[in-house]
Amino acid sequence: MDEIWDAGTAPSSTIQGADDSIRIDKVVRWGLAALQEQPLLVVLGGLNVVMVLFVPGLLSTPISAAISVAAELDEGLIQAVDIAVSLGLNLLAWPVQTLVLAGLISGIGRYIARDEVSIASLYTSFGGALRALLYGVFSSVVTLFVYFLFLAPGLAACFGAVMTMESDESTAILLTLLGAVLVLAGIVAFVPISLGLVLGIVPAVLDGAGPFEALALSWEAARGNRLHLLGIVFLFGLCSFIGACCCYLPAAPVYGVHYAGLTAAWLRYSRPDEVTTGWRFFRDHGT
Repeated sequence: MDEIWDAGTAPSSTIQGADDSIRIDKVVRWGLAALQEQPLLVVLGGLNVVMVLFVPGLLSTPISAAISVAAELDEGLIQAVDIAVSLGLNLLAWPVQTLVLAGLISGIGRYIARDEVSIASLYTSFGGALRALLYGVFSSVVTLFVYFLFLAPGLAACFGAVMTMESDESTAILLTLLGAVLVLAGIVAFVPISLGLVLGIVPAVLDGAGPFEALALSWEAARGNRLHLLGIVFLFGLCSFIGACCCYLPAAPVYGVHYAGLTAAWLRYSRPDEVTTGWRFFRDHGT
């Protein structure tokens, strides 16, 4: 287990830290502070994540093209091969992505809590990666279930509108309006639920939390902080997109700062004040 602090301070029993730690301004401030103090750790960790995220997309087209040419496939089968290759590469990349993301969180956690810089932890956090992978599978199942639970009625209404368009136009219009309302309501309900799962990977890596406990901790931490979490997701998502449009490499520090800030916020939130206020990182960069 990738422990980085003394026994008895893990948050699985009672959250004792600062309730205002999960804020967009603090996540950005702490993430940038980590980048300023340890640029190699933050940028290299972010670069690992970027490489695993975008390499499958870069390899998908040439691999599927080579298969199609070698097998002399027709147009319909070529599209099927494209989808199969892309899906296969992304499935293969998921465990690797989880490993490097767990390494980034673990490395930042060690630095904040102990002032230890371990580049090796970026590649050796296998226990944390396994727990993060289990949490990722579990949270994905929950997310898909909620997605279909809330959006399926609206999509069904829209499908019914298409089917009745020629036979009964007025009914089709009503079904279209109903479907649009239901889909919008589904999105409104889906977003806060998804935001409640954002932080779970951090306690999974740092605290040895299993999937159920990590979800419960993430959900509790998101209470009252969903607007800040939405801002964090939007801000770093936008910056990552812009970086990806510029040959991918600028996205590396964005991912590093993102998860450095989230890791700092989780440690400050979940640990007792008397513990975190004694850490040099928070003394220098505020609590």
